[in-house]
Amino acid sequence: MPPESPPTTSPLNPTTHPTPRTTLLSTTFWEVLPSHQTRITTRLTKIAYLHSQTHTCILATDRAAALASLKAEIEMLDHDISALRAIIRGIDITDLAGLYVVAGRSAHRALQLAKGDLEGLEGSLRGMEERHSYYQVLLATLGFRSHPPPDKTSVASMQKHSSNTEVSSETSSNLDTNLVVLGERADRILASLHVLQSMDQKAPKTRGRVEQMDFAEIILLHTELLENDLRTIRDSADIFEDEHVAAWIDSAVDNDEKACREIAITTLLQKLGELKKEMADASVNILGHKS
Repeated sequence: MPPESPPTTSPLNPTTHPTPRTTLLSTTFWEVLPSHQTRITTRLTKIAYLHSQTHTCILATDRAAALASLKAEIEMLDHDISALRAIIRGIDITDLAGLYVVAGRSAHRALQLAKGDLEGLEGSLRGMEERHSYYQVLLATLGFRSHPPPDKTSVASMQKHSSNTEVSSETSSNLDTNLVVLGERADRILASLHVLQSMDQKAPKTRGRVEQMDFAEIILLHTELLENDLRTIRDSADIFEDEHVAAWIDSAVDNDEKACREIAITTLLQKLGELKKEMADASVNILGHKS
């Protein structure tokens, strides 16, 4: 069943006096943007699944097939994000404010609302671009080169052993590998939380309208990925004792490598701090209780 026709002006207070430009922009907000965002979210779900398949499949042929599919999905993600970026950057704030003016808001208030809307869209876009950059680096570590190539700083933090998905028990000599693995797990947990929160919000609103999306299956998949990744982080906590980290940093061959290792540790700690906050929010918003 096709979705209901969107309002021709602001969703806050539709009016019977739309203008062509506000009607077009309203269609962008009610149809085009949600369609692109859903496509990207669905693709991120598939990418997370394919990435897990690249190291969990028993047969080498299955792992190779998953890797090839992963590369194709990441390339399509590049096109999806580029299209979304073009739409968002093409929105004129005065046209957006016009939606609220037609809906009865004052010009000053309409401009404030429009600015907030654009900031929200830009924030969402930045989050997706960060995920895209991460997957570009991931492709590089798996032997592929996406275009444009990842920047040197990102690649430096993903060492040549990062394709190993298990945290090693050998501490100092393998901390670079372990940092990559834990950073990757934290990123996947954040991605899974994003998808779970999105599904939690959309599932009750799209019943009968988005037949191709199996919410239960997606939620189950991301819950399993999240649980496995959390277990990996929890089990590896003792590897990152202060003396091990200090010894690893001091063993750098020069000051540049030492600085890179310090940045890698700081980045991981910041990411884990963000993860802790997101998990607490998810506990309240999705599970309905405080941890």
